[in-house]
Amino acid sequence: MVAQAAQLDSSKEPLHNVAERLHVSDANNVEEVEVDQMLKDAVVNAPQLTFKALFAGVVAGAFGSFLAIYNGLKTGIVPSLNIISALMGFFICKAVLKVIPGGIFTPQENVVIQTTAVACIQVAQSSGFSSGLLAMGKNAAQTSGPGQSPDDYVNLTYLTTFSFCCSVGFFGLFIAFPLRKYAIIDRKLQFPSGTATAAVIQTMHSNADEAWQSLKRLLSWTVITTFQSLVKFLLDAPDLPFLGNFLAGKGIVFDWDLSSCAIGMILPNCINASILLGGVIAMCVINPWIEYHHQCDPLPASASASGEQCWFNLSPPAEETYASSYLEGRAYYFYPGVAMVVVDGFYSIVKLAYLLIKSFVKPDVPVEADTESDPREAARVRRLNEIFLESKLPVWLVGGGYVLCSAVCVFVVGAVFKVPVYQVLLAVILTPLFSVGIIVGVGMTDWDVSASFGKLMLFPFGMMNAGGSLVPALAACMITISACGAAAGMMQNFKTGYLLGAAPLTMVAAQLVGAAAGVVIAPGMFEIFNSAYILPGDPKTEAVAGIFGSAYRVLAGVFASGGLSALPKHVPEFCIAFAILALVMNIISDLIPSKLGPYMPNAMAMSIGLMMGPGVGIDFFLGGLAISVWRYINPEACKKFSVVVASGCLAGGGIGQVLQIGLSTVGVTPGWPF
Repeated sequence: MVAQAAQLDSSKEPLHNVAERLHVSDANNVEEVEVDQMLKDAVVNAPQLTFKALFAGVVAGAFGSFLAIYNGLKTGIVPSLNIISALMGFFICKAVLKVIPGGIFTPQENVVIQTTAVACIQVAQSSGFSSGLLAMGKNAAQTSGPGQSPDDYVNLTYLTTFSFCCSVGFFGLFIAFPLRKYAIIDRKLQFPSGTATAAVIQTMHSNADEAWQSLKRLLSWTVITTFQSLVKFLLDAPDLPFLGNFLAGKGIVFDWDLSSCAIGMILPNCINASILLGGVIAMCVINPWIEYHHQCDPLPASASASGEQCWFNLSPPAEETYASSYLEGRAYYFYPGVAMVVVDGFYSIVKLAYLLIKSFVKPDVPVEADTESDPREAARVRRLNEIFLESKLPVWLVGGGYVLCSAVCVFVVGAVFKVPVYQVLLAVILTPLFSVGIIVGVGMTDWDVSASFGKLMLFPFGMMNAGGSLVPALAACMITISACGAAAGMMQNFKTGYLLGAAPLTMVAAQLVGAAAGVVIAPGMFEIFNSAYILPGDPKTEAVAGIFGSAYRVLAGVFASGGLSALPKHVPEFCIAFAILALVMNIISDLIPSKLGPYMPNAMAMSIGLMMGPGVGIDFFLGGLAISVWRYINPEACKKFSVVVASGCLAGGGIGQVLQIGLSTVGVTPGWPF
């Protein structure tokens, strides 16, 4: 049961107080009574699309956009920010009501906040600021490898990124809205993140004490993480070699980044361990072996000290750059990591197709509410369906909206990024077809494979532009990822709104407001990082490296050039070996009993470690370990507040990063004033 009671009276008593007053002693009927009260006309018909809700949603969305771009550039992983957005919006509105007393704040209004925020964040997360769009930039064009040209780039100014966001930021709504009844009522898909967000909103509105405890923890860990981030910056604190100096030379250090640890608190431990495993294999196994046996000085090929034939020669010191490392030792673990990404993506697509075919051939029989044994539950479901289906948009408006978005995309992407019109049209035609499967997959598993479909688009579009620019293939990739990701995110929001009795039309308006805010905010957030750091850069020297920009650039180059012949000797064999490993890992994960799943390494996570090294994996692993210890000591408190603590650390890390950039612009450097 994910919604609880409240009743609005003429005095406009706060909803959580009403819920407490209505609490009854019969434990078997508490949830039913509360749910029925929350869905009464007096509650549901209260204003939902209010100024304070939109204001709170845009503020939460702006901060979430910063976190999405920061974590995408730093780690390549952006955690789900739905719950964080709902929490931030809740506390912002509570603060507004303290300043302007006498108002009300309903769970349905909280859904509007969360929808607005997530729509704003989705623009930052899915438009490619840490992946495909970044790969079009000047620094990414310096990457060495197949199909690369240092002159093949787009200047990623604010206006350029703003125009790209405008061209891709609104597709999701017009894809998701027509499918909402099919996915949520007909198929009864779970959408786990949407359901969890509804549960959090329900708790915050029905339990004042838990809401206060959550706020204290959120603020405490935000302050702690911000302070720790600034202290590390000002003192230029060195990384902690907690396993000794020898392993520290291989990147096995703790960098004191609590915001990265926070992501590990949210992710499963098997993912954290897999990222760390990939990093250890790259820097403690492959790299030392290659350097010792097969790396030669910047001279013509000769034998190494061990007698083995050289596989590559280092660039002369005057010509050595980070980009040149992609044709040296880095190639033997970076490109295999990319190969694992590709295989995992294709496997995900095939698996999703299998699940969809299976669900249609032998659909699950939905469990209907028993109207005789549980009439209250049946009444609740009927009421939720009634609220959810009473909002309609004309077919011409939905279809016209998608056509308008397509026209804008064709014009802007064609004019600014020089992509042929027919290629943009092909991308926007294929995207809704992909979206249906992706939405159903997210509803079944909470597993968004938009990025996998985007990488799939690199293959045909790369071949279409063989021997030419890589930008068209990257643009088509990001159109697919952005539109499909936004559609899946919107459907998660619809699930949250459905469970809490929010009107879909108010969510549509909130989505439009959030997306409009996102296309303005996200490019500005990216500009902050693009001005402060070299993106993409060397993860060994840059605090924020944007390594996935290089990965997407490399993928596009390989597909466009049609081969791996430009890579150092034996790199293709390494790629094939790790591709097979990824396939085997995925197959085993699906065949073993579910109770063994948490102990099976994850191929996609391992690929991140291969490309980024062990540093991020250590942060994630320590964060997950802290949650495991907390869960062992106090499982109830961990269940209630672990996401809140992680949210505080993420927020503190983001605030700390803003302050560091601000201090750098006024001349305060690391180590100041010592």
